[in-house]
Amino acid sequence: MNSKPSKVVRLLDLLAFLSTRRFPVSGETLLSELPAYRVRWVHGTDMERDSVRRMFERDKQELRALGIPLRVETEPGNDEASYSLKYGEFYLPVLRLLGDAGPPGSASRRAAPLGPRNLQMMVEGLQHVMELPSFPLRREARSALRKLTFDLATGLADGDQRIVHLPPFDPLEIQDILESATEAILGRRPLGFDYYAIGADRQERRSVHPRGLVYQGSRWYLVAWDPTRGGERLFRVDRMSDVVMEGAGSGGAAFEIPADYGMDHLRRRDPWELGGEGVEDVDVEFLPPLSLLAERNGWGQAVASDGQGAAESSGTVRRFRVRSSGPFLRWLMTHGEKVRIHTPTRLADEADDMRRRILEIHR
Repeated sequence: MNSKPSKVVRLLDLLAFLSTRRFPVSGETLLSELPAYRVRWVHGTDMERDSVRRMFERDKQELRALGIPLRVETEPGNDEASYSLKYGEFYLPVLRLLGDAGPPGSASRRAAPLGPRNLQMMVEGLQHVMELPSFPLRREARSALRKLTFDLATGLADGDQRIVHLPPFDPLEIQDILESATEAILGRRPLGFDYYAIGADRQERRSVHPRGLVYQGSRWYLVAWDPTRGGERLFRVDRMSDVVMEGAGSGGAAFEIPADYGMDHLRRRDPWELGGEGVEDVDVEFLPPLSLLAERNGWGQAVASDGQGAAESSGTVRRFRVRSSGPFLRWLMTHGEKVRIHTPTRLADEADDMRRRILEIHR
């Protein structure tokens, strides 16, 4: 079997990588991290690196030919280009329902007009696809109808479509907290705050010695030594409130950060690998076609099949090193019924309980 990624896979990987980055990414970073380029770029000969570079240039041209607004930026004095996809240019705009006499040019840059007749045709078409037995795109049609319901709720008032909406994370809301944390880090001052622990579903007061800030998985984390627990902990900044720098008027540093301390151990880590009391091995089975994505993206470590379970379902079992079970279980939830926890059974029971609680909230 040919393990070389196809052109379609390369283009999708490139889009997925850039669409999750808020800032431009250098060509060196792209070639070093994307699976289709990485091995030959990092470990290849000069001739192989030239081949990878030419492939990357062809892929860029292909994306532009498809209408993808790939931006290329250079800084003065630096010949290396950086690449980005701007949110407002890449994603489809929010749909806005116009009246029969609505002016066609009244839509903003972030909203596209849609007449009632067009809306009705779209809804009827999606409903028809959803009713076709064994049609492969039924799930996608249902998802599209729900999105239309969210954007155009007033235009779809007749249907009984339930919508669960989680407001997007707003970095401006935590700006003051980041500034207070930065001041405490530079001044070596303890930081007190109320912290909501989502796993325990409670808020408690914490007093810690801050060591640094980490931006991981589109979230800011405070890295701090927790004297009451005798260890380093991570706190999601958007779950912190009533933040106060303690002992600011006493003069001098309240604590010292070890001279050899660094945060390299936190780089390129998944949220479930951060914080927590200890490490636990968790074996998870991914069912097709998600199993192919798990293997290609290197999720966890491959585990040899025991001849049962995964072998019967053609799935693949991957082992994860988990420090914080809450973020890990929530990540698994995003994959729906295509994942199953094999061991430990305690964590599988926790996942079932989390599903029940979520259903109760949104029922």
